[in-house]
Amino acid sequence: MIAITVHPPKKGLHTNAGLFYRIKNTTFNYFVNLYASIIIFLNLSSMRKLITAFFAFLLVGYVSAQNSTFTEVYTILQTNCASAACHDAASPAGNLNLSGTETDVYNAILNTNPTNPAAVAADYKQVIPGYPERSFLMRKINNDLYPIIDPDVAEGTLMPQNQPALTNNEIDLINSWILFGAPQNGTVVDKQLIDDYYNGQGMVPLSHPAPPDTSEGMQFHLGGIFLGPLDEKEFHLKYQLQIPDTIEVTRIETFINGTSHHFILYTYDSEASANTQPEGLREVTGFTDAFISGTEFVAVWQYTDNIDLPTGTGYIWEQDIYLDQNYHIKNYTSDSIMKAEVYMNVYYEKRQPETIEMFTDLIFYPNPPAPYPFSDFLIPANSTGVKFSDSFLPVTDLYVWQITSHTHSRSVDFDVFQRNPNGTKGAQIYEGFYNTDYTFNQGYYDNEHPAARYFDPALYVPSNEGIIHEAVWDNNTNSSVTWGLTTADEMMITILQYTVKDWVQVGVEETTEKQFDFDLHPNPTTGSVNIGFNLDSKSEASIEMFDLLGKKVKTIKANHYQKGYHSITINAKALGLPPGMYTVKLTAGQKTAIKKLLVLK
Repeated sequence: MIAITVHPPKKGLHTNAGLFYRIKNTTFNYFVNLYASIIIFLNLSSMRKLITAFFAFLLVGYVSAQNSTFTEVYTILQTNCASAACHDAASPAGNLNLSGTETDVYNAILNTNPTNPAAVAADYKQVIPGYPERSFLMRKINNDLYPIIDPDVAEGTLMPQNQPALTNNEIDLINSWILFGAPQNGTVVDKQLIDDYYNGQGMVPLSHPAPPDTSEGMQFHLGGIFLGPLDEKEFHLKYQLQIPDTIEVTRIETFINGTSHHFILYTYDSEASANTQPEGLREVTGFTDAFISGTEFVAVWQYTDNIDLPTGTGYIWEQDIYLDQNYHIKNYTSDSIMKAEVYMNVYYEKRQPETIEMFTDLIFYPNPPAPYPFSDFLIPANSTGVKFSDSFLPVTDLYVWQITSHTHSRSVDFDVFQRNPNGTKGAQIYEGFYNTDYTFNQGYYDNEHPAARYFDPALYVPSNEGIIHEAVWDNNTNSSVTWGLTTADEMMITILQYTVKDWVQVGVEETTEKQFDFDLHPNPTTGSVNIGFNLDSKSEASIEMFDLLGKKVKTIKANHYQKGYHSITINAKALGLPPGMYTVKLTAGQKTAIKKLLVLK
C-alpha cells in the first residue's frame, strides 16, 4: 500500500520542543489514569465516593512503600560523616553539622554556604538542586567517579577524611538525588537499580572525554541516569551558565551513549522564562512536558558528534544565559542496566559584532504534530512504501549550512528537495541513503544514524521557494503506527542549521556593522508587548506576525524612524490574536530579525 500526501506549503520557521517526547507509563500513573477513567464513566455520586476511597488507599500504600531518597542520603551521611572529629555537633569540620535529625541535616546542606574560600569564590553551595558539579558536598565525596566533579587543590582533601571513601553506589545515589532536584521527601532515585548496576549487571559506561583548555572552552556533564532493561525515558534539565560576558560559541563536541535517541540543547530567551521551570531533572511524562515555551533550539545530536561552525558564525549566548538540556534514551538490552550520560565540550570566543548568528530550526510533518485521526499520519499494519510529502516556506531567505533528518525505526528513506516557485520539486539537496558523514551512498537509510549534509558555501533558500521533504516507511507489524513521542511511534522531521545572512561574505564587509536584533517583552504575554530596536541610520521599519502554520496574521504599518533606539507597543488582544505561538518579524531597511512570541489567555 502506498499513501502519498502532498500538502500546500507551510510558511514559517517552527521552533518548539514538541517533537521528541514520549508518554511515561508507571505504576503510579496507571492508578491515577485508571481512577480518572472510572470517574468519567461512572455518574453515580455514591459510586464515585467508593472508587475515590479505594484508589486513595492504593495510592497511599504505593507511596508509603517507597523509602524517601533523602532518607537514604541521610543514612550515608550519618554512617560515614557524622562521627567525632568530623561533622559532629561538638566541633563540626567546616562548621557543617551532619549529626542532627533528617530535617536538621537537610536544612544544613541545602543551598548553604561552605566555609572553604575557594568554594565560596566559585559560588558553590553545600548542595545546589540540579547542579552536582557546583555542590561542594558532592565534590568532596566524588572520589574521581566523575572527574569533572573532583575538587580543585584549594578546595581541600576528599571526604570522609582518614576513612575509606564512599562506595560508587553511595556516591551515585547522592549524585542522582542532587540531579533530580534534591528533594527532602519522595523517592526520585531507584537505589536498587544503582546497586544492581554495580553488582555485575551494569553496561560499560561512557568514557570521560578530555575537556577543552580553559582558555578555549568549558565542559558540561549530564548524568548518570540509570535505566533498567528495556526502559525508555526522557528528561529536561535547566542549567544556568556562569559567564560574565556575551560569547559566541563556535564549536560543540557532544558525547552520548550509543543507544541514545537524541540530545537537544536549547537556550531560554529570558531569566523569567527559565524561572517557570523547576530545578533538577524533569521527566517528560506527556505532551504538557513536551512543549517548553520561551526556548530556542541550539543544536540536535542523534549520536556522538562534533558541530564545528563555519568561520564567522556562532551561537550567541548572553551573559549568565540559561540552557535547557533534553535527553531521550532507551536501554535496548533485556538483561543489563544502563548508566546514561552526556558530555559537552563547548568552545567559544568573546562576542564580535561582525559574527553572524547561527540558528537551528525544524520542519515536521504533520504540522502541527498530531496522531491519527487528528492528522493523516497513519502507517497501516503490514504495509510497505508508505510515503508522506510536504512543502515548507520560510518567513525569510535562508542560508542553510546543515540538513539532517529524524524518524523512528520503521522509516526506510528520507529525501529533501528544493521547491520551485510553482510548487514542484527542484534539485535534490538531501539523500537519506548517504552515510552519516555524507561521503557516499550506502544504499539504505540508517534511521538511527541519519546522514548530516553540510553546505560550503551556504545553500540559498529563497522565502518564496522553500523546500519539499518526504519520507517512506515499511511497517512489518500487525499494528498500525501513527505520530507519537516514543520510539514505538513514528515521526518525520527535517532539521536545519542556517543563518539569515550569507556567511561567505564575512570578512569582506565592514566589521563596524552591528548584528540587527530587537527586544520582545514581556514574553509570554497576556496582552501588551513591547518591541524595542536600535537603528544605525534613518530607516523604514515594519513588523509582521505569523502563526505556527506560517500564515501571516498581522502586519504593523511601516513607518520611518530616525537613527537610535525606538520602542513600539502592540496589544495582542486588541489585534485579535488568539492564544498560541507566533513568529514576529521585524524589517528595517535591508535588515531582518525574527523572534518567537507566546500569547497566553
